[in-house]
Amino acid sequence: MSPRRAGGAAGGDEFRAWLDEAWACSEAAVMLRGGEDAGPLAGRPVVAGVFERDDLAQLRGLTTTGESPGDICRRFGSLAIALPDAEDECAGSGSHHGRTDIARERGRFGDNLEVADPAGPLALLERLGAYGR
Repeated sequence: MSPRRAGGAAGGDEFRAWLDEAWACSEAAVMLRGGEDAGPLAGRPVVAGVFERDDLAQLRGLTTTGESPGDICRRFGSLAIALPDAEDECAGSGSHHGRTDIARERGRFGDNLEVADPAGPLALLERLGAYGR
């Protein structure tokens, strides 16, 4: 089950509904090498995974709390975060940008999310081994 295509900024109601649905469908988070320019998610090297409920809840909180700047980073991001559902299909994805922003489905929403705690996602991703491999 994939969330329906929606439009709107990262702070908009449609985006928030999509984000809630994507996380609700997910049983894990998988960090993949490369941002939006690295090609399809399938087949990319997996650099880390989050399967423990507490770590998943922490990742969700750190990557979904923040504000929309009303713009998108012109770079492609350094790391993709994919949310597989129970059928191992991608319920949603995003990328870590500038180590402070998350771009979720940027082709759909065209906006970044400036996370409330920029050090938080980076520290968690580093602890999980997503960076430095």
